[in-house]
Amino acid sequence: MLENPLNSKDYIQKWHTTFHPYFNRYSCIEEYCKQQLMEMSTLIDTISSENFWEVFPYLLGIDARLALLGELIDLLKDDQLGLGSKELIELVEKDYPCYTKELCGYNLNSKTNYSLIFQVK
Repeated sequence: MLENPLNSKDYIQKWHTTFHPYFNRYSCIEEYCKQQLMEMSTLIDTISSENFWEVFPYLLGIDARLALLGELIDLLKDDQLGLGSKELIELVEKDYPCYTKELCGYNLNSKTNYSLIFQVK
């Protein structure tokens, strides 16, 4: 389980460390993870009080993608899903907008409370 990061560098490093063991076997996982982490880093570097409300939903989206991939990647290794790495990424891309909603105990078709954490992009 990942510890709470102290800063963005720690956050990005923890995810890189989590996914790195899969990079040799699944090159598309490596590419996807590196792209997500680079985008996260870029967004963090550009965030300001003027653009916070615009940027934050994208940070939540990247976080949801990484968290969902982190939950599913061991199933790929053990071939429990019957999916390849590209299909797993497609599944993550399809499901990440609802990931936080499900974590909070909401059904996909139920309305959420008004909260910043559900503004995932």
